[in-house]
Amino acid sequence: MNNAKVEGYLGLARRANYVLFGETALHNVPLGRIKLLIVASDSSQNTMMDVARALADHPIANYVYGTKESLAALFGKKAVAIIGIINDGLARQLKIELEDSHDAKEKSIPKK
Repeated sequence: MNNAKVEGYLGLARRANYVLFGETALHNVPLGRIKLLIVASDSSQNTMMDVARALADHPIANYVYGTKESLAALFGKKAVAIIGIINDGLARQLKIELEDSHDAKEKSIPKK
């Protein structure tokens, strides 16, 4: 199952400091720093609208994967709804693994 690989790459991204969380990730989308965006499946409607606004003029690969608690457990945080990957190579590998994962859905976040 590819969930272990996805989680492994997310852990690697965290150790290499190639990950941004939440609003920080969204603020870096227009700057071109974010290469891949992952949103928790149980994110609120407001969070989804914030993501839609950030991606409206700057389309990047984005996926819905895991829950806030499961993503938080990977990073030692309380809750994580949005993850932004800033490294091209890791983003490329994560995209491959997320496409093969049964738990991930490629998503074009709806426009506002």
